[in-house]
Amino acid sequence: MLGEHAYGVAASVSATTETSLSAILGSRRSSHYFPSFKAAETVGISGRALGKITSSFMVITSDEQRTNVSLSL
Repeated sequence: MLGEHAYGVAASVSATTETSLSAILGSRRSSHYFPSFKAAETVGISGRALGKITSSFMVITSDEQRTNVSLSL
């Protein structure tokens, strides 16, 4: 178990055995982690709206082309 200090941090497995693994932790981009409901509250939108703009959202335009209008995070 990596523990609380590594929650949300990217990691790469560097070695494994039958009973354990070694991981190399990346760095956090931000020193603060916000769960989605808190991030939505902070910017004043609903959790559902945050989910919509951070997922893939395709729109078919009048000329029948598909366009992704979301952040795709």
